[in-house]
Amino acid sequence: MAWIALIPLFYVLGEVRRPWQGGVVGLIYGMVFFGLFFYYISQYGVLPLVLLALFQGFFFAVFGWLAVYLRAVRSLLLRAAALAAAWVLIEYIRSHIGALAVNFGDIAYSQYEMLSLLQIASVLGSR
Repeated sequence: MAWIALIPLFYVLGEVRRPWQGGVVGLIYGMVFFGLFFYYISQYGVLPLVLLALFQGFFFAVFGWLAVYLRAVRSLLLRAAALAAAWVLIEYIRSHIGALAVNFGDIAYSQYEMLSLLQIASVLGSR
């Protein structure tokens, strides 16, 4: 299901033309995702939830910007590798930024029943 959830993001990123538009799309997608993911934070108020979703959505904004920017790369294989590397790097940074690190919501955690992916992750790591 996690892979299907990314289809709207990649579809819309394929439609925009400028990197800043990709950043806005990524920010909106990230804020909606993390706003729903961290819904329990709303028991402390709406502002903490919005701020957390905004902060975490920033990483999707960076990815959205990069996805549109890298469209200029002619080689499809190189572009796919660069996007995959960008996704992994952004998830790594998001989960290792000191006191603000949050690794909840990483796509790797949703794949715990996929034995082939687990075997790869045991060698390479989840991020």
